[in-house]
Amino acid sequence: MAENIEEHEGSPLRPRRAADFGLIGLGAAVILLVWFAVANSTDVTISFWGFEGHTKVITVIALCAGLGGVVGFVLGRRSKKRTKKD
Repeated sequence: MAENIEEHEGSPLRPRRAADFGLIGLGAAVILLVWFAVANSTDVTISFWGFEGHTKVITVIALCAGLGGVVGFVLGRRSKKRTKKD
């Protein structure tokens, strides 16, 4: 039985398992985000750089999560490009 474990250590399944755990974590974060947004579905007043408006908390949370995802993706790609050049 121990022989099988040693044989599979270098197999391509190990990176896939790490990706699976990452997807599970992402799924859990999305579920918590949706639950939090639905639980806080009241109207709020937004004041940003001199602009003011009324919207639901769900909209604010979705916009912030989307913007954070885009910024994280862009910064992640930039750091990967820099490490490849070095």
